[in-house]
Amino acid sequence: MKKLIFNALKVLSVCAMLGVLILSAQIRHTIIANVPFDFTALDQHLSAGTYTFTSDSPQGTILIHGEQGGAAAFVLGLPVQANKIQEDAKLVFHRYGDQYFLSKIWYPWTDQGRELRVSKVEEQIARNMPKPEETTLLVAGSKQQKPVR
Repeated sequence: MKKLIFNALKVLSVCAMLGVLILSAQIRHTIIANVPFDFTALDQHLSAGTYTFTSDSPQGTILIHGEQGGAAAFVLGLPVQANKIQEDAKLVFHRYGDQYFLSKIWYPWTDQGRELRVSKVEEQIARNMPKPEETTLLVAGSKQQKPVR
């Protein structure tokens, strides 16, 4: 009986260690982009400038941090998958007149990305205007790495 319990504990320990290794192997995506226009990410207004977009959470949390003025926002993105591997990182915005709303973030060298939900402000604007134009920024200076522990 002791041997059976000991073997069960060994199996559980191995499973727990594998779980920790899988979680620690999550990929961190960092995109640095010069956004030439003011934009909204969810309900957060951000001015034109250079921003770092970082995602390393399986839950889809994205940190948007501005290099000028220290503007920052946490947004939640749902996972999306492209039809093909993206060679470049891309930021996709919905544009209504002169207002831009961050819609999707595509990571380089993968078919994975994040889609932000539509904000209340964008919903209100969309009711009164035709379908938005999509504006895509190709981004240089993006990184894909395992998180440092």
